Amino acid sequence: MFSTDLDLQVNDRDVSGNEWRTTATAIMKMPRDSAAAVGASSFPQVRYEEKVFEWEFGANAEGFRYAIRSKMPGKLCFVFDQAHLLSNIQSKEIPMRVYFVRQGPAQKPTLLIRGKAGEQRTFDAPPLCFAQQNLEPFALAVDLSELFSNSNMINIR
Repeated sequence: MFSTDLDLQVNDRDVSGNEWRTTATAIMKMPRDSAAAVGASSFPQVRYEEKVFEWEFGANAEGFRYAIRSKMPGKLCFVFDQAHLLSNIQSKEIPMRVYFVRQGPAQKPTLLIRGKAGEQRTFDAPPLCFAQQNLEPFALAVDLSELFSNSNMINIR
């Protein structure tokens, strides 16, 4: 059995272009045995919370998922279609491409986009918007072929 760890950084730029990085106190690692921890995942879950939004973040071999809640009035939208990724193998940022998107509970999603059965067609993830009421689950299956040699998150199956 092996163990993995997951670190999270939240960086942004304000409208003037000044970079901003979250404080360490806003990121909490969830214990592996907690009720919120991911059952079969090799990765622990991390929780990010500050004044604008809350994100219970997790990863699996195919991408990342879990739940986001806005802490602002109205909806808060994440422009996943503009996201870029890098890894220790691919140090140059590449546009994030996905082959599956789900927003809402797995049993009754409010948004579901995927290719035909057996097809691994990739596309830009759409922006996803989240409300204040509660944490809303989502999942993105990311094309990791340029980031990791076996196309799985940090080369773990």
